[in-house]
Amino acid sequence: MNKGYDIFDFDGTGMLEIQKVDAAGIFEDDSGAVKQAVHDGIKIIPVEDLPDNFGRRYFGWIDTLENREAIAKFCRKCL
Repeated sequence: MNKGYDIFDFDGTGMLEIQKVDAAGIFEDDSGAVKQAVHDGIKIIPVEDLPDNFGRRYFGWIDTLENREAIAKFCRKCL
């Protein structure tokens, strides 16, 4: 069953985030998709836990140790 969202690898960086699936037409934006993913039991990193120098600080990044490490690595490259 299509839930209208999926987990995507942001630009091949290994950073995983929830995004709406446009073709499904279920959500108007990614925010609605993230809310549904949380309801479905997917853990999301709280925005306040994201690095301050992360230019993509919004609610939607999958909360796993590997994803937190990928985000930290991405931020180190941006310094």
